[in-house]
Parts: sequence; C-alpha cells; structure tokens
Amino acid sequence: MAIFFEDTAPSKMLQQGTPVGISPGQFKVSEHIGVRFFAAADNGLGQQLDSTLTLYGVKQDLTVFKRTTPLHPELTPLSMSRILDDNDFSIKMQIRRFQRLSLGLSDGKPKGLTAFSRLKQATTDRLGRLQRLRFSH
Repeated sequence: MAIFFEDTAPSKMLQQGTPVGISPGQFKVSEHIGVRFFAAADNGLGQQLDSTLTLYGVKQDLTVFKRTTPLHPELTPLSMSRILDDNDFSIKMQIRRFQRLSLGLSDGKPKGLTAFSRLKQATTDRLGRLQRLRFSH
C-alpha cells in the first residue's frame, strides 16, 4: 500500500535555471539512478524509457551537465511534458521508484525478499532485545 499526497501546484514544477529535478519529489530523472530506473525492464511503468536527455544531470563533483547522446537510444525517450502533463504517470513513477529503492534495487542488483527478510528479522531481533532490556530493569 502506498499513501501518496500530491500537492498540485508544486508538483507541476520544473526547477529553474538548469533543471535537474522535475515534478513530484523533484525526481532527478537524468542522473544515473533515474536513468537506470526508467531503462529497467522491471520498472513497473509498463514501458522502458530513456531519460538521459530529459533534464540536466549532476556529476559526483556536483557540476551540472547536459548529455548530448542518449545512453539507451533503443528506448523511447522520456519527455518533460510526459511527466508534467500526465498526473497518473508522474505519481506512478514516484511510487515505483520508492518501491525499487525500498527493495534495494537502486544499484541494479536485485536483492529479492532475502534481503528484505534479513532486514525484517534484524529489526525484530533488535526490538526484542530492547523490550527485554526495558522490562528487566
């Protein structure tokens, strides 16, 4: 289940100047993680997209740059207007991105439920230790 609040006015925005973020959450669609997300076959959007030319990107040293060649020319290019004009798409892309991040897929290496199960077990163990400490004093 996802609870998503869209504040219509701010979500329809493109950063000013050299834009690196767009629409809800100011998603940096042309940075490495964004490009990898849209190009992934399992992005949950029903279509692989190339977002390399959509906006400016930011390098590790924080310099802003604009690509001139798509990294995935075989894919349909993602346009700014698709994100800004299609509420359903812009919300869906955010939800799918958050789902991928929560599963540890942002680096392109699936972790599956095993990693999630280990995290859940570690959290449960930690809570159990905290409860035992609380009631032992």
